[in-house]
Amino acid sequence: MIRGLGLGFQIIKPDVDETPEPGETPSDFALRAARDKARWVAEKIIRDGTIAQPVLVISGDTIVTLGNRILGKPRDEAHARHMLRELSGRSHDVISGLCVLKAENNAIVHSESMTVSTEVTFKTLSDEEIEAYMATGEVMDKAGAYGIQGACSYMIESIRGSYTNVVGLPLCELAGILMHDYGLHLSLAPQKANA
Repeated sequence: MIRGLGLGFQIIKPDVDETPEPGETPSDFALRAARDKARWVAEKIIRDGTIAQPVLVISGDTIVTLGNRILGKPRDEAHARHMLRELSGRSHDVISGLCVLKAENNAIVHSESMTVSTEVTFKTLSDEEIEAYMATGEVMDKAGAYGIQGACSYMIESIRGSYTNVVGLPLCELAGILMHDYGLHLSLAPQKANA
């Protein structure tokens, strides 16, 4: 998705604990997780001595919530079916924590972060529809057991808010931070990623 902003990037997977703290709200958890991931990556780059010029680290953490309960990735197929039944005919929230920080001269010099929330409403699903979606294999590695950009798109009755947030990275808000807080000029011609 970030390619849509015309940015070159490298993916570095952070090694952070993604367990909510006792009493932490879903929104607070998503924001803390995004900040922890961004800081971990920046500190790794600094430790490795690979900063030759200013670097922006972009991190996000997206969760699916039903009420105040976080629906993570399903443990197994039975858990995925259970989550899809819970979401059937109901609205839920997808919350992303987003953090952008700047590192230069072996230090973190600036950080901006926010949360973005989108309400998603599922149509009422029959057992047959749930089984058909289960058969796609998409359910197992997705929070809430679904990916809006995949085969489940027919199950979405409505969304209120950012579509890209539900996909996993709120691009409108990210572009705003990059342009307004960091003075970055976006090139909408896609660039190749360094993976």
